[in-house]
Amino acid sequence: MSRTLQATVQTAIGKSATRPAYLLKLGLSAASPIGTTYAATWDSNIIWGGDTYLASGVEVRNLTSTGCLLEFPNGSSDPWLNLASTIGFRNRTIDIYQHYTDLTQSPQADAEYVFSGIMDETTVTDNIRVSVQERSRATVFPVESIAAGKFNFLLPSGSVITWAGRDIVVR
Repeated sequence: MSRTLQATVQTAIGKSATRPAYLLKLGLSAASPIGTTYAATWDSNIIWGGDTYLASGVEVRNLTSTGCLLEFPNGSSDPWLNLASTIGFRNRTIDIYQHYTDLTQSPQADAEYVFSGIMDETTVTDNIRVSVQERSRATVFPVESIAAGKFNFLLPSGSVITWAGRDIVVR
């Protein structure tokens, strides 16, 4: 299937260097005051797919098929530190779209779905860094601690257990 590229995309492709904007759909708790957050790595808001991706100051670093690093600003007017400390980023989903555009034009181009993942470790310094793993590689655990099971009764060797229609002998 072929389609005609929008003028903004054609201009960006024709340049020797171009900077894509990333549209981030952060799967934050629906119970949180902000629900799912839409953020753009652009200087102004981008409306795409019926959603408004807010200019956020977030940067996407080293995006590969296995993960990336997100850098959120940590200024007094930024909401990210409050989010990191109250509801957290760990085990939250993220979808990333690459929005091809030209810095000199209004960002009206189409976006391409490039990554689906789970946010993981968060470190806070002069900015907030969140590592991200590709979703199928991520093992999500509950926020609470997980303890190994404790068994108080073990069957003696030679006992027979019937499980799903099969007899299993304890050794």
